[in-house]
Amino acid sequence: MAEFSDSSEIQSCSDEKLDNAVGGQDDISGSDDVVKSTTNEIIQVLQLTDNENKGQIVNSLLEKGRQSLIDYRDDIPTEIYTKEMDGKDGKLVELLKMYFQRKWEIQYGSSNEWFSLFLKQYQNGENHDLYERILTRTAEYGNKYMNNCSILSIVLQLLFEAIDDTCLHETNVFNELWLMQRWATPTPSWS
Repeated sequence: MAEFSDSSEIQSCSDEKLDNAVGGQDDISGSDDVVKSTTNEIIQVLQLTDNENKGQIVNSLLEKGRQSLIDYRDDIPTEIYTKEMDGKDGKLVELLKMYFQRKWEIQYGSSNEWFSLFLKQYQNGENHDLYERILTRTAEYGNKYMNNCSILSIVLQLLFEAIDDTCLHETNVFNELWLMQRWATPTPSWS
């Protein structure tokens, strides 16, 4: 298990993921400070400063959301763990929401302006509550419901309000919508 001596090593791992997603360091120049700041704040909130697993914990949170903290329960002081895992208003959830919101803007907004405008419509419009619910779900579960195509996943969740936590956990509705979209794309005729 790799030991991270400071947040700069965590930062470089996160930068690499963002860099791969958007195609270059120039595209993510504004993300450096956000990722570094979020990383440092998570370390402080969870009191991980002297923890040898802090890099692994933070990277897991940035990829899999707050639920991944369950795997690191023994690394976090009990009172902090309980406080951050109870409810949806903790500092950790807020930090993860900030991170994922910025990630959406950086990874998808630069190459898909329509998506950025679509998100802003929901974020600032009358469906703000729906946007917040999806952002909170992402902070909670990370990429779990992104099905290897985050843009489509986010759009489906915004367009179909019925896709809520219960739907995602207990039914196949989301997966059926996903499959419908994939099969609706015409395939070329090779005759």
